[in-house]
Amino acid sequence: MRAGRCSGRLAVWLGCSLAVVTACMPLATRRQWQPAQGYAALLAQARDEADQLTDLVAEIRVTADNGVQRQQASAVLQLKSPGMLRLEVRGPLYSHLLTVVQVDDTLYVEGPAVDGAWHGPVRGPLLARLTGLELGGYDLRDALLGVVQPAPVEAVEPLPDGDLAVVRLQSGAGGRHRVWIDSGRGLVRREELAVRTPGGC
Repeated sequence: MRAGRCSGRLAVWLGCSLAVVTACMPLATRRQWQPAQGYAALLAQARDEADQLTDLVAEIRVTADNGVQRQQASAVLQLKSPGMLRLEVRGPLYSHLLTVVQVDDTLYVEGPAVDGAWHGPVRGPLLARLTGLELGGYDLRDALLGVVQPAPVEAVEPLPDGDLAVVRLQSGAGGRHRVWIDSGRGLVRREELAVRTPGGC
């Protein structure tokens, strides 16, 4: 395993002191769920559906916001369940910035944005050290697939826009965890995870 300094270019791009990861969920048909069942039941149902995925290739948009600047990049996500996930992050004009591969419990990261090739445990500090992106223990696969990890509901804020509501979940990372839910269709439209890291990189 190689270990070393943060990549300046990518660490600035992702931010170090407060990483806010936003996942935009694709629209789908209405789930067999009613608001009376509660939001925890909806998130558990979505979790079960995601666990059934065995083969997926999708283009996604990655947004990083450190409170000062907001950056976006396109990426291609490939999932081969249960043990392999691959993410190709592209910069301007589709230039290769970063490749992240998870094979079982090992994470491989390489590309010009991190100055070489690295590997280490999935649950270790490698991703945060190289990119400044601190997930606070949040599962990388879930974060990339837009799957909300089950957690107790702390508060619900209905929005003026029809059936939308912001649901605040308990966060074990000492930060903020919110999801935007379309109660009319039983869909998670957006997730926000804000994790404060001591001393940045």
